[in-house]
Amino acid sequence: MIQNVEEPVYLDKVFVSQLAAVLKTLSREGRGMAWLPESSISEELTSGSLVLAGGEKWFIPVEIRIFRSRERLPAMAEELWSMLDGEARPAELLSPENY
Repeated sequence: MIQNVEEPVYLDKVFVSQLAAVLKTLSREGRGMAWLPESSISEELTSGSLVLAGGEKWFIPVEIRIFRSRERLPAMAEELWSMLDGEARPAELLSPENY
């Protein structure tokens, strides 16, 4: 049941996956609906191959927290933390020629 809406909505769970790509594929094939990160479906929303269901009341806020060791990490891990801290640009960090 979705609890944030004025009238209760009951849905049958028919498939569960930890992979957003799997859920996106099933949704695009018309096999149901899925809660997916907007960043993973922006192209599909633009093209209309996927649409938002239920409006903003059905949005689920997600808070992500990450923790790290105080010890020095391998260079690639330190670069990731630097990027997350805003000290490096993602394009530089992810560029293959940097490795």
